[in-house]
This record gives sequence, structure tokens and C-alpha cells, in this order.
Amino acid sequence: MTVSTWIRIDSAGEWTGFISAVQDNGNYEKGWLLGQHRSHFAFALCSRKTGRLTYLESPRLFETGHWYHVVGTYDGQSQRLFVDGSLEAESTTQSGPIDYPPKGVLAIGAYEDDNEYYPLTGLLERTSIWHKALSAADIQALFRSRAARFPGILAQPPSVVDWPTFNRDNQRTGISEQPLKLPLAKQWTHHVPSPAPAWPAPARQKAS
Repeated sequence: MTVSTWIRIDSAGEWTGFISAVQDNGNYEKGWLLGQHRSHFAFALCSRKTGRLTYLESPRLFETGHWYHVVGTYDGQSQRLFVDGSLEAESTTQSGPIDYPPKGVLAIGAYEDDNEYYPLTGLLERTSIWHKALSAADIQALFRSRAARFPGILAQPPSVVDWPTFNRDNQRTGISEQPLKLPLAKQWTHHVPSPAPAWPAPARQKAS
């Protein structure tokens, strides 16, 4: 299977669901979920082999108010999570058919099971489910084909000259495109003044 969504999260709690068919109630775990956990994108899935959900999480934090393309795939052997066309996490813990709960809901814009409901605060532009696992090349092509619809979703390389700020640019890359000329020589020094109190000292109090 493949589940895909174009998502903008405006406020993130501990859990949020984008699309899910899941039950996660104590030791009872079934189905799958595409969503977020503590500002990381997440894809959870349970197969009949394990009877337990495996949660994949993207290592990087997402930014609220920013558009992303988030995809989860499962081919019966490998479970994968993609963000903006790039593989972010992978596991081979699960195998075989997905273990679905005997009852439940297919929730769009929420994480919902029998005892939990975590709605999305944000926007879903498009959500799709395929009855096959798309390849990494397919997912990257899908992202590239629609990315222009979402201003700012494509990463822009830094376009600064010299080293005008901490770690060179606003992305804090710490990378210089100009080769260093050796030997190096100190060009400037900044002396940080001693800190001063932000408020006056307490007033003297008369003894009663």
C-alpha cells in the first residue's frame, strides 16, 4: 500500500493524524496511521506477523505553517516514510498482510480510534491511497510534478556572499562556497560587554 498527503500543519500537539485506519489501545494494536508525533512526521503500521505497530518517525522537525508532501509505503516486507520525495525512515520489522481491526473508521484529518481523537489543525490539499507500494522514484516524481503548487516547499540554496551571519546564512549551513586562502589571518575581534541588570536593585525597606 501507499498513502500520500499534501499537508500544512498550523498547530501541532503531541499527536495528529492526517489519514488513519488504526486501533492503538494499550496492548491492542491494529491497522496503520500517517500523521505526526511531537513535531515529527510519523507512519505506523501493524502486520499479522507481529500484532504490534511499528512507528517510523522523520528525524527532522517540521515547521508549522509550511507545506509538505508526506508518504508512507508498505510492500509486505519494508515499511518506509518519505517527506518531500526523500526517504526519511525505513523498517523491516513488519511483514505479510496488514492486520486490520475488525471494526473502526478510515479517518481523514484526524487520528481516531476507540478511545482517542486527535484532529488536525491545518490544511490537507490532497490525500491518496494506492493498493501497491510506490517506488522511491515514483514518489520523487510525484513530488516534483506538484511541488510548484505550494510556494516555499522546494528548498532554496543559500545565496549570500561572504559570511554575514552566524554559520554563514539563514539556513545555518556553516559552509563556504569560496576556497580558503592560507595562511589565515584574523580580520576583526568583537568584545562582548559585561551584562548589566535588566531592572534596578530592590528598594531599601524601613524596619517596622
